[in-house]
Amino acid sequence: MCGEDSIVLFDPGRKKNIASADISDVRSAVWSPDGYHVAFLTKTAVHIADRNLVIHATVHEVVHVKSGVWDGQAFVYTTLAHIKYILVSNDSGTIGTLQDPIYIGTISNQTIIAIGRDLKIVKKPIDPTEVCGLVMIYSHPLSVPIQNCAYARTI
Repeated sequence: MCGEDSIVLFDPGRKKNIASADISDVRSAVWSPDGYHVAFLTKTAVHIADRNLVIHATVHEVVHVKSGVWDGQAFVYTTLAHIKYILVSNDSGTIGTLQDPIYIGTISNQTIIAIGRDLKIVKKPIDPTEVCGLVMIYSHPLSVPIQNCAYARTI
């Protein structure tokens, strides 16, 4: 459920609010495949929350956020001219640029499958090296020596 300036997780069986977050003007919510995180898309921002609606990461954009999907631990989204990502750790960055806006449907084998404004399917290869590196860093304890990390050996 969405109010004017908040979002509410409602249990229809118990007819009770379970959790809420102070986010206004939410346009869409995208749950991660494992159900532990949710991305809330507003006109110019992406908010990442856990399943209790505790906000862990937020990124504000100058231009409109168009769409987004989860790819593992990263939420990949598009703006008018860029493909970007945000992690639960609040790290964010740009994956690539776009000539025309696209609306992401899925990511498979390092390829974004999307639809363009002309309603044609667009397949855009991406380089996930930066995103994968950050996910690996945050998913391993700091006590693990870097030479023992699988990603470090591939560099």
